[in-house]
Amino acid sequence: MQQLTSTDEIHGPMERFAIAAGFKDGEKNKKRQLVNPPAAMAAYKRGEDLFKAKRFVEAENVFWKETAEKYAVYPIREDALFMTGECLFFEQNYAKAQDKYDLCIKEYSATRHLDEISRRKFEIARVWLKFPDNITASDVKPVNFDDPGRNPPPQTTWQEPTDWTYRIPILPNLTDSKRPMFDTEGRALEALKSIWLNDPTGPLADDALMLSASFYLRKGDYTEADHLYELLRKEFPKSPHVENAYVLGAYVKLMTYQGPEYDPTPLREARKLREATLRLYPKRPDHDRMLAELKKMDLAEAAQLWAEVAYRKAKNEPKGVAIWCKEVIKKYPNSDYAVKAREELAKIKPEDKQDFAPARKYEETPKTGKAAVGDTPGVFDEPVPAPKKAPPATETFGQNPM
Repeated sequence: MQQLTSTDEIHGPMERFAIAAGFKDGEKNKKRQLVNPPAAMAAYKRGEDLFKAKRFVEAENVFWKETAEKYAVYPIREDALFMTGECLFFEQNYAKAQDKYDLCIKEYSATRHLDEISRRKFEIARVWLKFPDNITASDVKPVNFDDPGRNPPPQTTWQEPTDWTYRIPILPNLTDSKRPMFDTEGRALEALKSIWLNDPTGPLADDALMLSASFYLRKGDYTEADHLYELLRKEFPKSPHVENAYVLGAYVKLMTYQGPEYDPTPLREARKLREATLRLYPKRPDHDRMLAELKKMDLAEAAQLWAEVAYRKAKNEPKGVAIWCKEVIKKYPNSDYAVKAREELAKIKPEDKQDFAPARKYEETPKTGKAAVGDTPGVFDEPVPAPKKAPPATETFGQNPM
């Protein structure tokens, strides 16, 4: 599945204004006319009448060939392009409708039809993805820290399509006229991406992000789901989906955790998100479950330290064993690992128990002023600023000292 991260065709608000006003893409805009000729208006009116009569195929031909193409340098092309997409949408020829909507946005980045195009694309994406619902916290089960490789996928009522053209994107779709010829799911994700990139202040931007994240979570692509949940927390802090983005953001991070012998970063980042969730949403019905999960994360982090002990012991490094045993006892004094660490320390010679800073296989993730990268500020303490340097002593340059 492709990762939809390109922003080549995306314009910011000022850039959209410049294009619409004719200050950008100069050669193309020099050809544009400001007033529609009467013949163009008459053709457009004929297309509208056909559209109202639900004669969508005939209306499409009028809007596209007799208006948009014939009067390409006139303002009426913008409306004709949009209406061509509308005709195709109501014909349920969704792939071609998406193409016309994309063309309208590409040529008229500040088009007044943007919100309506976003609504159409969102509906098209849901049809192509078989009307999936967003995954919520109630759909996922707690992560199994004892055996991370056997975590169950989310449990929802939605059924994944069984058609082979869904499973193998390069197989042509020759039976369903509502779907594109190739890569139905990829085209659906493109439609959702276009919504939250082209219309970030629109009413469906956060919905499109959440649906995309749910898709990747169902597919088991936890890295991409994590990226989208993070983007939702950062860019749409007032969205009704943010709470789920915190809960599921921690979940997908834990799903990438492979155990105490591997990189602990996902575990530490998930812990920060869980703590942030409890601080921001203290009245959640699963509050106690989250507290219990935090305790399991403590044990998992203690297991990480104990794995260091086992690693040093296998390397026959008694000083390293002593250092990491002391780390276990210091950070998790009441854990079973601390009991094992004390027993291990008792076997080590006194001269090998000298205190040294442990050399970690992995660097700890530093705490910042955010709950996680790109998250809501203020959940954790801000980093202490570096002390200011004293000003240098005054010197006289270019002269000999007195």
